[in-house]
Amino acid sequence: IKFNIVKPGAPGNMATQSELINIGTIKFSGSCEIGTGNKIVNGYKSILTIGKDSVIMDRCCVACHESIVIGDNTTIAHNCQIMDTNYHFIADLNKRQISKRTGKVFIGSGCWICNSTSIMMGAKVPDYAIVGSNSLVNRDFSQYTNGCIIAGSPAKLIKENYVRVFNTKIENQIWKYWRDNNSDYFPIKDLDIEVLTKYK
Repeated sequence: IKFNIVKPGAPGNMATQSELINIGTIKFSGSCEIGTGNKIVNGYKSILTIGKDSVIMDRCCVACHESIVIGDNTTIAHNCQIMDTNYHFIADLNKRQISKRTGKVFIGSGCWICNSTSIMMGAKVPDYAIVGSNSLVNRDFSQYTNGCIIAGSPAKLIKENYVRVFNTKIENQIWKYWRDNNSDYFPIKDLDIEVLTKYK
């Protein structure tokens, strides 16, 4: 586990230390990298699960008061917040009731959560999803199972069957292809979703 490291591609060379407050359980499924300037708060009896080969970039806030799951090979870009709580009780005067202030958050494997996005209580982000910058995700998108783009505030489905290419070996092949060919598209051929999205 690499904690408080300067990541290439971060918005700047951060000097702010990351902060970790843990009175619950944090489960790491394997290696991961957490950048600088982050605040991670894991409350009493809460469970924060971070998948193998996942990355949390700089200036993110993760607040876990019940359950947050971040899947394998998922990248959380800078300035994001992931919170399974709104911290406050809110009274519905029409229904004369007060709802829970927490709700589990699930982010699948192979996801790319773009910068300045909020993933809030009750959110379910499916495997291989791309969440556009400045989005607010506060509901269940798990019915989209083969990669999708969701974006907006609140977020909605934009496109299906799209994934971020994380595989650096394939990225190098794409760059070479475009240097050698006059084409706007790189043919995927027989590459499957797991190969495209897995860090190499």
